Amino acid sequence: MKIRMTVFDVAGYFAHFRKYFSTTSSLSYVFPPRTAIAGMIAGILGYDRDSYYDLFSSDVCKIALKIMNPARRITHTLNYLMTDKPLTIKKLRGMSSPAQIHVEILVPDGGPASRICYRLFFAHEDESLQEELAMRIRCKKFCYPPSLGTANFIADLNYV
Repeated sequence: MKIRMTVFDVAGYFAHFRKYFSTTSSLSYVFPPRTAIAGMIAGILGYDRDSYYDLFSSDVCKIALKIMNPARRITHTLNYLMTDKPLTIKKLRGMSSPAQIHVEILVPDGGPASRICYRLFFAHEDESLQEELAMRIRCKKFCYPPSLGTANFIADLNYV
């Protein structure tokens, strides 16, 4: 039985794939977990948050990954603003005390000019969905910008 696959590379300078067992964990997986890949593909196709879980379940969708360029982990301290209370000018200027969070970030292992790169293999029972994904990657027409984990780590996608 032949399986038709869409193959594309996802690359970037930084990545962070938070460990699933805690909302406050600063640790990162070395490669994107299946849920992160499904979310990225759903964002490319324009699906709303939490609306695509059944569509990309392992029964109808197959996802594989190959690490093309390895990454190494560094720990970086980020200053987060406390946003649970109304935002003021004082907070925006950094005059109030920010929360300092240690975050594990993935960086390329090959030097300053290299990038983290993963090759993704995607197959779906719905061929029209798979065709739309391939077209959007080839034309670089994404509904939401793809990222390597958090929204500030923008990814570059290339159709293979």
